[in-house]
Amino acid sequence: LAIFAIGTGLPVLVFGTLLSVGVAKVSTWLNAVTRVEKVIRIAVSIIFIGVGLYYVVLWIQT
Repeated sequence: LAIFAIGTGLPVLVFGTLLSVGVAKVSTWLNAVTRVEKVIRIAVSIIFIGVGLYYVVLWIQT
C-alpha cells in the first residue's frame, strides 16, 4: 500500500516541481522582455518625432 502511495505521489511531485521551475523561468524572461519593451518604445517614439519634424520642415520650405 505504501509503494502504491509513493508510486502515485512521485509523478505529481516531479510534475509540480518542473511546473514551478518553468513558471519562475517564464517570469524572469517576461521581466526582461518588459524592460526591453520600454527601451524600444522610447526609441521608436524618438524616431517618429524626428521623422515628423523632418516632414514639417520640408512642408514649411515648400
